[in-house]
Amino acid sequence: MHAYIINKGMMGDPDVERFKVWPTQADRRQFKSVILAGSRVTLEKEHPLVRRKYARAPDPSPRMVEAYLFFHGRLREFFLGSSSDSDSVLYGDVPLAARLEECFQALKSALLIVAIDLDQDDDAQVIFETLNAHGEPLLPADLLRNYIFLRAARIAATGGEPPEKLYDQFWKRFDEPFWRQQVSQGRLYRPRSDLFMQQFLASRLLVDIPVKHLFVEYKFWIEKQKPFPSVRDELAAISKQGEDFQRLLAPKHDDPLALLAHFLIQFDVGTVYPLGQCGAYRRRAAGRRITVGIACTSIFGFCHACCVCSKQ
Repeated sequence: MHAYIINKGMMGDPDVERFKVWPTQADRRQFKSVILAGSRVTLEKEHPLVRRKYARAPDPSPRMVEAYLFFHGRLREFFLGSSSDSDSVLYGDVPLAARLEECFQALKSALLIVAIDLDQDDDAQVIFETLNAHGEPLLPADLLRNYIFLRAARIAATGGEPPEKLYDQFWKRFDEPFWRQQVSQGRLYRPRSDLFMQQFLASRLLVDIPVKHLFVEYKFWIEKQKPFPSVRDELAAISKQGEDFQRLLAPKHDDPLALLAHFLIQFDVGTVYPLGQCGAYRRRAAGRRITVGIACTSIFGFCHACCVCSKQ
């Protein structure tokens, strides 16, 4: 089994190339822990349970760690019984040798592993999107992330900045749970990351962009208009505008935009977010403070609310 997950031989970067599968940046730490820990005890030491003050239950461990611990527990119970009662063994009436044989046959015949060997000119990201075409649906923000870092990797191959460095500096925050949370957009619910990227593009093109067309429209915009001199500038713009967007969706008490943000949330006036982002982007480009530009949206929102109430 070890030969299916670990490479052997000469490698340029053994810390990375020894793994046959290499996940996205957000999952790499937990992936390496699970593969290299060697035991449940070591893994639990690396990822101890953390219980916040007044919380009834500890915070969940990373998903790969939880999966390892779950299957470790099920296998232990299958062969040795539960830790609370060693006499209660699942299928205890079946001899241990028969249970071992059954487990071996399951790994041998029921577990399927696909190995794809890439040539030097093959594009791993394109192959992944082709294989995943009828599988797990990717969020538009996921597709855009893949598209941006695919271009970054191609530039890095010719001596450009490593995509890992760009990811840590500009995109890592967008893989946090905050951006995966579903928020309402009228009658529909979208992840915050999709909503933000939709409004980011709308604030640049000054047109409404349907979410289902987001990836195609963004790709067309980048390739035809070339609005950024480099991928770094593109990611820096997304990251900075993401900070403004997060200030509106999850305002801090001492933020100058907190009053406006609470107003927009209470009245569910999400339609002004692109306007606010556009104003912030243009004022920042002109070297002016963005609070004045974004605050104009509160006037628009208030007038809109008054008009609606007066009609009703």
